Amino acid sequence: MFHVYVLRSAKTGRRYIGSCENVDERVRRHNAGHSKATRHGIPWRMLHSESFATRKEAVAKENYYKTGRGREELAKLDVYCGSKKQDLLEVVNLYQADAGLAVLVGDDRRI
Repeated sequence: MFHVYVLRSAKTGRRYIGSCENVDERVRRHNAGHSKATRHGIPWRMLHSESFATRKEAVAKENYYKTGRGREELAKLDVYCGSKKQDLLEVVNLYQADAGLAVLVGDDRRI
């Protein structure tokens, strides 16, 4: 099986998208600093993963997540996975729906 995975850095809040055969080992390597591309954001946590029968399918999905539409889809996942952006996205949605002022959870600033 081949996998596409999406990680979120607890340090920087950035997202990383990759593909591999063994997700657990790959995430361990990211968090151990073996990847130059992700070393700056340690620790990383799993946001999402999907399994595919072939590497070609996994790479195609990885490339999709790196497009504008794919990033939009992942932004929706952020809300459900409790990322740092969760409260902000929920507040923005409420603001747009109600057309009133909204207060960020745990923050006194108004949007």
